[in-house]
Amino acid sequence: LGWDRLATRSGWRRAALGVGLAAVASLAIRRDPGSIALLAGLGACVLAIGAALLFDSAGESITARRPRRFATVRAGFWGALALVLLADLGPWARAFLPSGRPEWFLPRAAVIDALDREVGQNAWRVVGQELTLYPSLLASYGFAELRPHNPLAQEKILATLDAAFGFRPSRMRYFAPFRGIDHPLLDFLNVRVVVSKEGLPRPRTLRRIRAEGLGPFRLWRNPNTVPRWFLAEGADLVADRDLSVWIAQMKNPRRVALRVEEVDPAEPLDFEPVGGQSLGSLGSRPGDLRLRLPESPSAEADRLLATSLPGPAGWRAFGAAQRLRTVSVNGGYLGVRVPATVRDVRLTFRPPGLAIGLALAALALVIIGWLLVVGSHTRGPGSDTIGARPPL
Repeated sequence: LGWDRLATRSGWRRAALGVGLAAVASLAIRRDPGSIALLAGLGACVLAIGAALLFDSAGESITARRPRRFATVRAGFWGALALVLLADLGPWARAFLPSGRPEWFLPRAAVIDALDREVGQNAWRVVGQELTLYPSLLASYGFAELRPHNPLAQEKILATLDAAFGFRPSRMRYFAPFRGIDHPLLDFLNVRVVVSKEGLPRPRTLRRIRAEGLGPFRLWRNPNTVPRWFLAEGADLVADRDLSVWIAQMKNPRRVALRVEEVDPAEPLDFEPVGGQSLGSLGSRPGDLRLRLPESPSAEADRLLATSLPGPAGWRAFGAAQRLRTVSVNGGYLGVRVPATVRDVRLTFRPPGLAIGLALAALALVIIGWLLVVGSHTRGPGSDTIGARPPL
């Protein structure tokens, strides 16, 4: 675009003229505040570099008299220009998004409306039998899914889903079927509705949902589903190598498996029996959940807060101004040991490695800025070789 010549003495006037003509043509087409602000920023950059290149009273260019100052001005110009262009890329890219209205790309059908009436948005999970309504499609409509659609999904979660439902995506079978929907793990995973189709096996433990206009689809309600977070009725210590067998033989969705590798043998494993007590919500937002546990009749026995939230990596639990211990339940889901005296629990999530990633990104930006400044000082004025004839 000719920006490489903007900082040279011979080309900045022509560059300013070109920017001016482009600005006039652009404003003739569209005069919204965003376009005006963008062109004003570009104009300010051009004027700044032009002012730095003006001859002083002695008739000597600032590039020759004060090369270091000019190098600093030039580095600042490139930084300002980059910020202006990035500010333009944001609204430009946003114009290609559906602005929070996925129905522009995914028209609603009768089966989606029936799911909305049955579970609402994010209240319960939904799953498709076999290859019906693959997880990426259900998630696009706002329904919580239990099947990961991610080549970097956690191995422990995939192993658990494979043991119960035969769901195991791989390089050879990217779209894996979801079978065995009568397994009790379906209750643990908070699945309220199963979407099926004509010709697929009829479930034994689910109830048919009658709705009009479904075509070949069939909806099945799970009457025994467990909330996404609940107090476990008991726990078994299971080694990683034996987890698949334990999951396959699972009978009670409220009794969970704890990893032997995470539990201290000296810690008591006898949790207080809860008998179906429900938990209250004190408010939630993405990555921050507050729960109210029922009052404990015992002053000594701990309770096990089990969830079907993928984890426990990244999750932290707090209660009564103390950090609570998180554990893995059923292979790859979040669990929390809650003392009997704690009733209010707060769960927060931070992606693992986020702090280190931000620190490395900030360090990289500092290094890049330092290299730009040092490079400008090293080259000095008049060292621009763009367009020069190569040696013979």
